Amino acid sequence: MISHNFIGNNFLKGELTLVGDCPSIGKTSFIISLAISMDEVCRSVRD
Repeated sequence: MISHNFIGNNFLKGELTLVGDCPSIGKTSFIISLAISMDEVCRSVRD
């Protein structure tokens, strides 16, 4: 999982972040892992 610090320091509210690289590097896996981690962070903040 991606840490809360990584998310907080690299993805700011209102910013558009693009992820690009060569084929078969793991972009989709990274984005899915990021989405799951961000969901967990948001749920812990709301509770």
